[in-house]
Amino acid sequence: MVGFRSLFGQIHASTLLLIGVALAQLVFWSLTRTIRVEPELVPPPPTPKALDILAFGDRQFLYRALGLEVQNFGDTGGRFTPLLDYDYARLGEWFDRLDRLDPVADYAPAIAAQYYGLTPTGADTVHIVLYLARHARRDITHKWRWLAQAAYMARHKAKDLPLALDLARELAELSNRYPGLPVWTHSMPAFILAEMGETEAARLLLGAILESEPSLSPEEVRGMKGHIRRWSRR
Repeated sequence: MVGFRSLFGQIHASTLLLIGVALAQLVFWSLTRTIRVEPELVPPPPTPKALDILAFGDRQFLYRALGLEVQNFGDTGGRFTPLLDYDYARLGEWFDRLDRLDPVADYAPAIAAQYYGLTPTGADTVHIVLYLARHARRDITHKWRWLAQAAYMARHKAKDLPLALDLARELAELSNRYPGLPVWTHSMPAFILAEMGETEAARLLLGAILESEPSLSPEEVRGMKGHIRRWSRR
């Protein structure tokens, strides 16, 4: 009888221990089940040296693979991340790394301008604008359209008129060196000046373009004269 009681006591103690452990696990689970360890939304980009190693001699494959990864940051595994939650300074670094792999392709600036450029935050847009300008300057004769895109976004998205004016003037100066650029690349600074309240400077600039551009179409001439008249009434 004593041996039976001793065995029963050991079994009883073991059972209680198991029950206690199970209860502790349930309590721990109930307290921590809503805690998720999220990966960093925009991780640091690889260093230039790391890119060379990761490419394994195929920089085009790595460019496309990393480009797709950047495009889908925060939107994998059933997640959808608001654009205002991203680190745009770090995104700019990622785009620069992609340009290092392929400075000719337009995939990276297209992602920057047409997707991440939709952010509602002006300060975030500035990072996209600055990247687009950097991308354009790497081959300005072929990439000047991205400089125009940067000026447009600085004006209308970031609402940073001084930055927009600097970029527009850079584009206009480029059009002086390369006559084949469209006439609107000359006139872009005038419209930003007018928006900044510098209507006299805007009128003078459009007037100078009218005098110096013999190839203007009748529609372009009428449009510029119409803007000059409107600005004169302000």
